[in-house]
Amino acid sequence: MVEFKNEHNQLLKKSTGYGTSHPIEIGKKIDVTYKEGSEYVRVMNFGEMKLMGSIVLFFFFVAAIGIVAIVLYVFDKDISFVGVLAFGFVIYVVFPLGMLSLLLILSKVILDYFSGIKDDISIFALGMCIFFVITIFFILIGYVNMLFGKKFNFKKNNDSSRIQKILKINKNIRK
Repeated sequence: MVEFKNEHNQLLKKSTGYGTSHPIEIGKKIDVTYKEGSEYVRVMNFGEMKLMGSIVLFFFFVAAIGIVAIVLYVFDKDISFVGVLAFGFVIYVVFPLGMLSLLLILSKVILDYFSGIKDDISIFALGMCIFFVITIFFILIGYVNMLFGKKFNFKKNNDSSRIQKILKINKNIRK
């Protein structure tokens, strides 16, 4: 339960509604948001503010790329780099950071369970967290290896070169 005063200076008691969040110390001052008529309040912790800030920054990044593309289009300049930039950003930044953040969040859940901070997680949920941590770990290693690893050069086998010679002969015969 959280006690706070609303804009009419009335003292309200509301629940945070989180079952598995870290317990809030009695007497500790925290920032909350409350919508009139709601039965729950939202605790504004640093993690939520960081998430909202990163969403806003991502929106402005996408909007800036769009504005640059529009301005270049108006001046009849080449805008093909915008697609390459957006594709590269998604492939080289968004996907790896998404996998890494999911890996870290699930690892923190497992660590909190075994250190006793959050012991209200079911065994099934803990097993799923462990499964996905192991899976995402190997997927992330493979993805980074695919992006930055050594490229394979396949040797031409004789069958394909023979087929190419036959096709050249057929073209010459038709002429």
